[in-house]
Amino acid sequence: MAACAPTGSQTAARVTVVNAKPRCEKIGVVEGAGGDTEHARADAIEQAAERGTTHILLDTPYWDLQNGMTMLVDGTLFKCPPPDEVYPPTGYP
Repeated sequence: MAACAPTGSQTAARVTVVNAKPRCEKIGVVEGAGGDTEHARADAIEQAAERGTTHILLDTPYWDLQNGMTMLVDGTLFKCPPPDEVYPPTGYP
């Protein structure tokens, strides 16, 4: 049986995965879970989209050996202003 690729919502498609912490407001963290890295990442991105995230910084995936070989990935969520808005605002440290 072939594994199915995860499908994300249109909202999740608007979440940008970044490789470094952006200069935006941190709004929380999520933990994605799945049978493999791809599914765990997709789960984390979907959760991020539900929380209004614009950007997510994903950590290295790891196996949760206590729960039947489930792959987990932690993600830090950020909400960034639209591209035409200046950030950080004047006076921001």
